[in-house]
Amino acid sequence: MQKLYFRTISPVSVTTGEKFSPYSDFVFEGEYVYFLNHEKIKEAFKQKGNMDSLIDEYVAGVATGMDNNRSNFELKNFIKNRLQADFKTLALRVVPKTNSVSGKVLINEIIKSPHFQPYLPGSSLKGAFKGALLYDWLKNHQEGKNQIKELLQNLQDKNKAKSCIEKIEEKYKKIKLAFADSSLAPKEAVWVYKSVRFHLKNPQKQAGIPQYWEAISPDTLLETHFKSSHDIKEIFRCLAQFSRDANQRDIEIIEKFYNQNSQKLLDSYEYLKEELQKGKICFKLGSGKGYFYQSIGLAVYHYDKAKFNNFLQHFKPANRVSKNASEFPITKTIEVDSIMPWGWLQVDDKEIPKENPTKFVNTEIEPGALQQEEKPKEIVAEYLKAGTKIKQNTEINAIVVKSGKPNKVKLMIAEGNEPEFELKGYTSELAEGTILICKVSQINKKGVITQVSFVNFKK
Repeated sequence: MQKLYFRTISPVSVTTGEKFSPYSDFVFEGEYVYFLNHEKIKEAFKQKGNMDSLIDEYVAGVATGMDNNRSNFELKNFIKNRLQADFKTLALRVVPKTNSVSGKVLINEIIKSPHFQPYLPGSSLKGAFKGALLYDWLKNHQEGKNQIKELLQNLQDKNKAKSCIEKIEEKYKKIKLAFADSSLAPKEAVWVYKSVRFHLKNPQKQAGIPQYWEAISPDTLLETHFKSSHDIKEIFRCLAQFSRDANQRDIEIIEKFYNQNSQKLLDSYEYLKEELQKGKICFKLGSGKGYFYQSIGLAVYHYDKAKFNNFLQHFKPANRVSKNASEFPITKTIEVDSIMPWGWLQVDDKEIPKENPTKFVNTEIEPGALQQEEKPKEIVAEYLKAGTKIKQNTEINAIVVKSGKPNKVKLMIAEGNEPEFELKGYTSELAEGTILICKVSQINKKGVITQVSFVNFKK
């Protein structure tokens, strides 16, 4: 397998789908987010004589907060005044945040190791690279152009249009690439950011609700291994072409609605354009990629700009599409403090040095600021508690014994009872020895486990 190297240019966030709650999971203090250790919170409850009433009060506060973001429940105040504890001593980890992150907000969780080290999932990398190769086929190869032509000719016929899309999807599936998950970045690379959908035509108009994310901060270096029948230089050409075309399209829309509020955003896109012109291979990954990076829309746009609007009306990427295709998409997802678009990385087959582009990189963490952070405990696979009746959805510790697709795990039921199964519900390769929590997803009438599924990494 060949080695690839990455450098994040802007915040990159590949999420788990889970969110941290301000009513149960974290506390803001100064420039940091203190993610709490729930086991330590339980111990703090046990130290109180009125434990039962405090637990009821806590549960009620959390529940009210989940149902109503105007809840008066303040987790920091509850810990200080009711538990009479210092929330910093209850912290599992401490993560820097940008200035705009505040309030009672949900934070999207990114994929990390059990020791909170972020990485790029191989499945996400594969999707980004395959998308660039498909775009090149649709734009530059006659067979691909014919598929778009046929699609545009049959937009009025749903069945024929669907058949055309299925042919393109079939081509996408035939692109064979294999990626391992990337190396683990230092846990210090994780920051918490605020994003908004910046409305180009009316910057005062807020498009959607602001989002808050864990993300890998800019200028973080990672690496991975990949395998493909395509020459790496050809893949890089396709990635660069896709990024140049999509970035130029974004620049055109920003310039069309240019105003003083969009100058900083335009600077960001021009910076990326310059990086691509220098021959650097850049691409987008994860949340906030935008429409053109996750659809065939850009290929359709370049094939026939006049018919792009018809395409949008039939394959609506949003609840409300502009009647004028030249104004689509009218919003851009940006990181609020730097006014930088999300998810940009540089890739090369040679090591990439840190560049520290200060306009997009966070300030250094003050020495000693994270001293309160707890050192991660050793992760140990434990046998199922004696006497536990195994049934559907019973959760059991497991260890990866063979990396692959699928991975193979052994269930830690009891000493001498460690059956092995193919792991369902997790598509990327896992390192051998990784400790997981799995659940029994199928069990026969005799009570014999026949299938297990991934639940989470053991922490």
